[in-house]
Amino acid sequence: MKLIVYFLIIIVSLLIIIMDIFKFFLAFFKILGYFFIFGIIFTYLADKTQTKALVAFTTSSIFCFVIFYGYFAIMDFLVGVKVGLIQSLEKNQ
Repeated sequence: MKLIVYFLIIIVSLLIIIMDIFKFFLAFFKILGYFFIFGIIFTYLADKTQTKALVAFTTSSIFCFVIFYGYFAIMDFLVGVKVGLIQSLEKNQ
């Protein structure tokens, strides 16, 4: 049983390291999301009949912010799993 838990800790640690590498790309998605919000505002102010452009800007901004905040949610989940596994090992010893 301990061997399985150690194996899971190694897998979760590797996932955290891999996701930490992609952390540098998050700023790009956040800035892109804000640009899309400005695109929504300017498109709406310029011509309210351009519904395709408004839908495209809205979908793109939502997608960018989902990537940005979803990354932190997944990282918190993985860290919580790792801490829980380590605590379960300490409890059984």
